[in-house]
Amino acid sequence: MRAFLFAHAATYDELALLLYLLRRPESELQPSEAATELGIGVDACQSALEKFCTSRLVARSGNRYRYSPADEALSQGVVAVDRLYHLTPVVVIRMMSENAVRRVRSTVTRAFPPSRPGKL
Repeated sequence: MRAFLFAHAATYDELALLLYLLRRPESELQPSEAATELGIGVDACQSALEKFCTSRLVARSGNRYRYSPADEALSQGVVAVDRLYHLTPVVVIRMMSENAVRRVRSTVTRAFPPSRPGKL
C-alpha cells in the first residue's frame, strides 16, 4: 500500500481527488467541478488528473475525466487505500508523510551525492 501511495498519491489533495473519483465511477468531471467540490485549487486538480491519466487510473475525454483504472491491480490498490483510509486515516496519513520524507531524501541525494573517500 505504501508503494501504491508513493506512485499515485504524493499529496493529500491527490489522495482526496482519487477517493472522490472512486465514489463516482460513472461520472465524467471537469477539473473545476472536482476542485470546487473538494475545496482545492483548479490547477492542482488539473495537475493531479493529468498525473492519474499518465498512471492509468483515470480516462480523459476532452476536458472531462472519469475514474477508469486500466487493470485490476490499480483498481484494487485504490479500493485498498480507500478502505484503510476510512478505517484508520492516521495510518494512511503516516504512510504519505513517510513517503514525502523519502522523496525529499531522494532529491537531496541526487542533488548532493555523497562524496567518496579520497575524492573531492
